[in-house]
Amino acid sequence: MSQPSRPSAVRRWAIAGLAAILVAAGAAVIALPQLGRTPGTPGSPGAPVDVPGDGDGNLALRPTGDDAPISSPIAISFGRDVPHAAIAQGFSITPAAEGQLSWQGNTLVFRPAYPGLARGTAYQVSVRLPEDVAAAVGAPANPLTYQFTTAGKLAVASTSPEADSTEVGFDVPLMVSFNRPVAPLTTLTSTATPLLKLDPPVEGEGRWLNSTIYQFTPASGWAPSTTYRVTVPRTVSDTLGGQLGEDATWSFATAGPAVTDTSPRDNAQYVGPQGEVRVTFNLPVDRAAAEAAFRLSPAAAGTFSWPDSRTMVFRPSAPYQPATRYSASVAVSPASSKLTTWSFTTVGAPAVAKPRRI
Repeated sequence: MSQPSRPSAVRRWAIAGLAAILVAAGAAVIALPQLGRTPGTPGSPGAPVDVPGDGDGNLALRPTGDDAPISSPIAISFGRDVPHAAIAQGFSITPAAEGQLSWQGNTLVFRPAYPGLARGTAYQVSVRLPEDVAAAVGAPANPLTYQFTTAGKLAVASTSPEADSTEVGFDVPLMVSFNRPVAPLTTLTSTATPLLKLDPPVEGEGRWLNSTIYQFTPASGWAPSTTYRVTVPRTVSDTLGGQLGEDATWSFATAGPAVTDTSPRDNAQYVGPQGEVRVTFNLPVDRAAAEAAFRLSPAAAGTFSWPDSRTMVFRPSAPYQPATRYSASVAVSPASSKLTTWSFTTVGAPAVAKPRRI
């Protein structure tokens, strides 16, 4: 029987030695104390966490306040030697969050699983301590409890028209801007599912201009002299699942009938002896009411005509007084408080010019 070659034997010894090392290493890993861990969140302890007060005998907590990053580790430093296993078992966070517990010296660290804690959410951290530890670290209560709120609560950042706007144009689109992305990029090229509730209801089309700005355009324009109430439901959520939490509501009012142009213009000069006065409205008005609300001073008799539903024309029956300043005023009706006034000056009477010497 042939003997194995030396190189083959060396390889077997090397493999056997490596296996022994791996077994020993595995035993060492198994022998390490197992720290508390929330379900389904494997991972390494991560980078060291800087906690003020660690090692100086004082209790220190992090994060605090109302704007904690969603990926921020939760760290409780005891500032002295404490029983790690007993304290880790007493840790809890409400509302529940997945993550990993580990110890960094005498600091208990909870690292939330990706993508982090919920945005704009108030969390309560609680740790039940052994009585001697609670007394030694000066815990104000046992269990030790504190709260913080994560940053980034979804909110309506701005609207157009703004809240309580008046005299809004009939064809102005309604726009809502959020502080965080709401629409996935894949939806930007398609007509969006209606996001807003309008009272009174309005037919129209909504679309996302980008992931944070939504635009609604009324199909037939806004109704005149109408107050609209807009609601963004509290169930609207951002791309990471954070919701508004409460309805966002505001109102705006559209413009009523108004004068948009006059001819002659205000302070016009040299108006002809029988020049017509033309008034243009922003929308169709009651013709009889507009004619009754028209005034000219000095008074002048004349007739009215309507080339279209928005344009009223007054033609004097007799020539205006020459070189005279006339004041005109008009409203959509005699009872309207929106009075438009302007003036013009007529051309002077013809005169013989003095001859000039050449």
